[in-house]
Amino acid sequence: MIGADTSFLIDYLNGDRGAVEWMSKNYELVYICENVVYEFLCGKLTEKEIDQFLGFISQFPLFNFNRNAALISSQI
Repeated sequence: MIGADTSFLIDYLNGDRGAVEWMSKNYELVYICENVVYEFLCGKLTEKEIDQFLGFISQFPLFNFNRNAALISSQI
């Protein structure tokens, strides 16, 4: 499992060559965290971009970012 962060998803969706190549090789390992969805949707997006993003992330498993996850990840 590899968590895709907001910056990576922005690069990927903007067609960044490195991000696209990485995704093509690691697609099946990608998970998206709920807080990444929040961060992405806080950006200045059109309704069309929001719909495209939501459609895109529906392909990936989501994992919750709760207090326990915050405590553990802060120690890594």
